[in-house]
Amino acid sequence: MIQIFSHLKRLSWLLVLAPRLVCGEEAAMKTGVVNMAQLAQEFYKTKEIQKVIEKEKEVVVAELTERQKALSELKRSMSELKAEMDQPANDDKRRKKLAEEYQAKFEQYNSEEAQLIELMGRRQRAFTEKYRVDLVKLAKEIHGIVQQHAKDESFDFVFDKTADSSNGGIPIIQFSKDAVDITSAILEKINKDQPAEAETPAPDAGKSAIDK
Repeated sequence: MIQIFSHLKRLSWLLVLAPRLVCGEEAAMKTGVVNMAQLAQEFYKTKEIQKVIEKEKEVVVAELTERQKALSELKRSMSELKAEMDQPANDDKRRKKLAEEYQAKFEQYNSEEAQLIELMGRRQRAFTEKYRVDLVKLAKEIHGIVQQHAKDESFDFVFDKTADSSNGGIPIIQFSKDAVDITSAILEKINKDQPAEAETPAPDAGKSAIDK
């Protein structure tokens, strides 16, 4: 689901790096940790995006279903023609006419099937790109809120608990003594403007928002 997790990790596994020095000596560091995957998953805007995507998918699925029905009907018609062609009572003229009709339907079927496959691929790519762009925006928004919180609360370091190393998915943070988990505080901030539960408006009938 949440490609946003990977985008958050790419932004930076070390969210804030601002060591303070006092009189040439390193001061006591204030370290925090945060669960960026949880923030991404529980951000109300993430859920809003998913609702919109699901509504758009319903429109696309309905269109694809209609096209598939048309293909099925065309295939049934071809089968009937084939059966009629094989009737022994047909003379050469009748058999030739049926063969021409069958060939025309066969070419139509292949053409419409290719169009359907191309359409499905195009829609899938459009959904993937739209979702990716929206989630990258949310990732940056969350990242900015975490950074601002860290500055406001005078943290020297804030680490993502869910970030993995590049060699095998091993969590970078294995242990952090006295680190403050700021996940709940950030969740409260990113969801403070969450609107009351409302019906998500459906896209225009027969047209997906990705095609507008």
